[in-house]
Amino acid sequence: MPVRTKYLRSFFSVTTLSAILFTTAVVSGSSTAVVKADALRLRGEPNLTSPVLAMVARESDPSAAPQAAQSWFDILSRNQDIFVANYPELRDQEENPLLAYVNTGTTTLNIRSGPGTAFDVLGKAPGGSLLIVLSGDAGWYEVLYGDVRGFISGEYVLLMTQNEYDAFQETADYKGAEIARYAQNYLGARYVYGGNGPNAFDCSGFVKYVYSQFGYSLNRGASSQLDNGYSVEKSQLQAGDLVFFKAGSTSKPVSHVGLYVGEGTFIHASTQTKGVRLDNLDSGYYADVYVYARRII
Repeated sequence: MPVRTKYLRSFFSVTTLSAILFTTAVVSGSSTAVVKADALRLRGEPNLTSPVLAMVARESDPSAAPQAAQSWFDILSRNQDIFVANYPELRDQEENPLLAYVNTGTTTLNIRSGPGTAFDVLGKAPGGSLLIVLSGDAGWYEVLYGDVRGFISGEYVLLMTQNEYDAFQETADYKGAEIARYAQNYLGARYVYGGNGPNAFDCSGFVKYVYSQFGYSLNRGASSQLDNGYSVEKSQLQAGDLVFFKAGSTSKPVSHVGLYVGEGTFIHASTQTKGVRLDNLDSGYYADVYVYARRII
């Protein structure tokens, strides 16, 4: 799911002008506007937690608001083209806040004290987390995550409303990422031939067990799991896909299976000495013996 750039471009200019379904006519160069809702909230700072300094009634001119509240009107007038073009896609941020879905797969996202990598890290949000967006500008967004308030890079999140997130949860992208994250709970588990979990696994037993926790029934045995799902190219791999390998002189179609977690990495029940672990799919031994991939979802 691509980052929704229409939200990225417009959110900063309108987020604290949070009236319910209002429209406004902005006149270029005149710094005037007309409120078309029952009331328009003007805040002192560019975030939804800032106090409301003035309420502007329907058909009023926001420039007549108290001086302390006019900084937001100035932002609106400076960004009028973006605002007018994108407002139809926005919602009332107080009733239906904009959310940031952390799209980092199995890694965490730093929450910083300011909008840049030079600022201190205040906390970390795991992949799959939902953060409330307070404001944003130039690719950095001020967010609230639990009791941590700070800034994140927009490069690693998908912006959506709660309704859009509810729909996103039904997509293959979301489910595959959840399965890949869950599989890593078993890192370090023992390898036992014929093991079906939850304390010990062999390769096909591991992926079968992980998928069973999400309501999917896979075949037993790596070669048999080639009949599950559908084929995908290596270049199109997504988190949750099964990856297959063929090594040695086996007469079977494949000799080993693992579960792709993203960024060129997969998790698998490896050997008796190594157990369940992460390995690189793009270089080294497993890159040489990789043969197929299957998508289950």
